Amino acid sequence: MQNDKLSQERNSQRIRSRESVSIQILQPNTGNADSPTVVMCKTADISIDGLRLQLNEPIEPERIFDLCIEVDFTPQYLLLIGETRWCHYNEQDNCYDVGVFIHDSEGSDYQAWAKLVGG
Repeated sequence: MQNDKLSQERNSQRIRSRESVSIQILQPNTGNADSPTVVMCKTADISIDGLRLQLNEPIEPERIFDLCIEVDFTPQYLLLIGETRWCHYNEQDNCYDVGVFIHDSEGSDYQAWAKLVGG
């Protein structure tokens, strides 16, 4: 499920981190008019401009998400906007690794995220 155009490397340093995340898919599934899906998952690593999620189901590139991240090393939740860049099945962990680009969007907690993760 990889799209080479979207599988760009992150420019910032990755930090191995297992944070709790809930994602809400904003774009509806093709042919499915149900309400947005909320999925609970964990991060495998994080950086200022992206993160790698581990999910039970695949998600195609270019999906837009609301992300609510419960940061374990500080007592807070951060609301971010992310976009799927790639998705690969991880045989070792029996899950899908999903690369997410974090958008610096108005109304999100991106500035707090960047300060928290980037130092």
